[in-house]
Amino acid sequence: AGGKAAFFLSGRSYASDGHDYGLRKFTPNSMALSGSPLQWTLDSTALGDGAFVPMAPQKQSSYQAKVTLKPNPRSTVSINYLLSNTYYRSYAHKFKWNPDGDYNRYRDNESVFLKLDQGLSERTYILAGFSQTGRYSKSYVYSNPYDARYNVDPNVFSEFSGYRFYAGGTRMGHAYSDSRVRTYKFELVSQVSDLHQIQTGFEHRATRVHAKYFTIQLHSGTDYQPEVIKTGIHFDEYTRYPKEYSLYLQDKIEYDDLVINLGVRYDLFYADSHTPADPEDLSFTSPMKPIHVYNDENGDGLISNAEMRSDNLQTNADRLQYWFVEAPPIWQVSPRLALAYPVTDRSVLHFSYGHFLQIPQLRYLYANP
Repeated sequence: AGGKAAFFLSGRSYASDGHDYGLRKFTPNSMALSGSPLQWTLDSTALGDGAFVPMAPQKQSSYQAKVTLKPNPRSTVSINYLLSNTYYRSYAHKFKWNPDGDYNRYRDNESVFLKLDQGLSERTYILAGFSQTGRYSKSYVYSNPYDARYNVDPNVFSEFSGYRFYAGGTRMGHAYSDSRVRTYKFELVSQVSDLHQIQTGFEHRATRVHAKYFTIQLHSGTDYQPEVIKTGIHFDEYTRYPKEYSLYLQDKIEYDDLVINLGVRYDLFYADSHTPADPEDLSFTSPMKPIHVYNDENGDGLISNAEMRSDNLQTNADRLQYWFVEAPPIWQVSPRLALAYPVTDRSVLHFSYGHFLQIPQLRYLYANP
């Protein structure tokens, strides 16, 4: 209205079967299991229908809505919303004749961005922003881990090793992850003189990460019924709240024949995790140092020969009382320098030097700690 508001809407739908196809000669239940694997046979009533099945399909819907407001000549406010939903599969060659036994995968993304551009004077303005991004993914063959169709001994895969296609069986894993990242940003830019432009700002990222992974168990210990066992190496679940902070200051110095960007940045990262208290002894289930194997009866910090007795052993529960400590914060001060020198009216020589801090993907920090 009157040049003070604008909006944008869009939507997109995409579907493709991909170029990789399998042949449904078999189904996950094609193998008739009885006794030892040497007695397993093909169940003629559960064989596939011979249909061609896309093994790398993708279906995606995405939407965007953006509104921009300009209440006065010095102020601009924008709101941007993005949403996408994706279903896909990844081609697995061993499942070419048993395509229904491989994973179905889902990925959703949702983002909201708020931005304010506010001029304070002819030489000074501020930029403020907030964003929230959510990423959600899951993969499994059947959504219900107790689905009767999981009633296939996963040992069937061992009977088709090497270059043979699977004639039955289904993936037994379930994986779920969701993360939410909230980012707060503020920046001040001021042309304090004809020579110097000062920029300063801060950013804060608050993240929530939740992940759950498990493998459905089906063997003699579960009476050959699908079961989720929430202990051991076949189950992992965690929720973490890492935080990141950063501050920066930069001076842009503009001469007639040279532009210099001189700055410094400070980064701080809290992992919200734990690390072994003694980095020289990492496994509390099989420690190497005597002080972690036996109880220190006299409290002198050493284990004597008299204390190395079978009736003086520490248990795993004893060691867990002191084994882990909170992971310390990671911080870094990073200098930055950039030069731009015009060589001719069509070419510029650039030089830059800086230190940078990159946080690894959080799933590598938290998986199976």
